[in-house]
Amino acid sequence: MVWTRTISIRSVGLRQSIFLPVQRRCRSTPSDASSSSSPFAWYVKKLDSHPHLTKGITSGIISGAGDLICQFLANDDDDWDYLRAGRFFLMGSFFCAPISHVWYNALSIRLLPGARTLKKVGQRLLVDQFGFAPIFLPSFMAVLWTMEGRSNIPQQLVEVTPDLMVANWSLWIPAMT
Repeated sequence: MVWTRTISIRSVGLRQSIFLPVQRRCRSTPSDASSSSSPFAWYVKKLDSHPHLTKGITSGIISGAGDLICQFLANDDDDWDYLRAGRFFLMGSFFCAPISHVWYNALSIRLLPGARTLKKVGQRLLVDQFGFAPIFLPSFMAVLWTMEGRSNIPQQLVEVTPDLMVANWSLWIPAMT
């Protein structure tokens, strides 16, 4: 989700402060990134020209690779579940990326527009974590479990969601502040 937060920051007019150090090193701007050999400049150009596709591919790769890393760290044997990693790739590409793109743009542009002050960051954090996350996380789990072929998903969501939310808040509230 880091890339969606970068986009939402960029979309509220803080692009220069975010990308200025990179522009000085590359001596280019995101608009002329095709002439630059910097992979970062190329990526920024793709985010500008094809935001949905770029975020979808990026999110899918990060999600799939993240699952493979988890499998590597959690398993002592060489029993890889590539189907599971594929499900995470699909979830990242077609569920997380589009929803996050729309949500974080709406949060930064329509719901709480303005400069990135400490107060504004706190407001966005509260709306994100207590408004969006309680809807998004159970939805994510429901879609994932459906792809896995599980049954009785509503009951499982009732059981898992409170712990899921506490774990989410324990990670993301400190990380976002």
